[in-house]
Amino acid sequence: MINAPSLIINSLDGYPLAAHYFEGEGDAAIVFASATAVPQTLYFKLAQELSKQGFHVYTFDYSGIGASLSGSLKDNNRSMFHWGEQDLEAVLRYTFKQHSRIYLAGHSVGGQIFSFAPSSAQLSGAYFLASQSAYYKHWQGWNRFKVKLFWALLLPISSQILGYMPGFIMGSPESLSKAAAYSWKEFAHHAKGSLGLIPQALERANKFAYPIKMRALKNDDTLSPLSSVQALFQEFCSANAQLLYEDSNGWEGIGHFDFFRSKNNMLWPDLINFFLECEEKF
Repeated sequence: MINAPSLIINSLDGYPLAAHYFEGEGDAAIVFASATAVPQTLYFKLAQELSKQGFHVYTFDYSGIGASLSGSLKDNNRSMFHWGEQDLEAVLRYTFKQHSRIYLAGHSVGGQIFSFAPSSAQLSGAYFLASQSAYYKHWQGWNRFKVKLFWALLLPISSQILGYMPGFIMGSPESLSKAAAYSWKEFAHHAKGSLGLIPQALERANKFAYPIKMRALKNDDTLSPLSSVQALFQEFCSANAQLLYEDSNGWEGIGHFDFFRSKNNMLWPDLINFFLECEEKF
């Protein structure tokens, strides 16, 4: 059973974001930046384990996702640009007021948009699982055909007909607002992905000087092939950054969402120890 108080953190423009706080005992906090159309509940078990290690942990739903959806999804105009620039930025500002050091645990799109938030420059470290550049040319062969079909037909047709992007088409538990879906498409058609669309975010990413660890998964070629993860990794050129890609020691068969499920908790020390090692420097 998860025992974590819920709270509301207002986005920079006042949009209410549903969040949860897992209390720790130290000076540092970790913020989870979720994957596309994935509610924060996926990260609860790992967040609870991190709190046992002394970290204060915050999870939240982006605007229009999960418990942060206000009203009809058809009427929601929140894009992925909002997610990074306003939602994540608001959560980081909130946590910086409460704690002396902040780390980020990012999943998939969380790694693409975190540098949209100006406060990302003040982090003490970041761990990313299956975070990638969305540029479609990083996919090869049959997978490239599938993503081109997704961007050219499935996304625009479903969004126009339904007024939103249904989750089952993406293999995600939540649906996306039309605005979020089309901003994602923008990411996919720029050679530098999301970072190419906001020069300040790209400049910020290039200057990060704190430790960053990234994990690419061999069983994740449909959503995050190695070349797409490498493309994002290369933008953290000033950071003490590490990219790992292997299918041994329990990682074989791990897909895009599997790492965070409690049945795979034997893999969690990879993330937990990264943050503990960062803390040893303070």
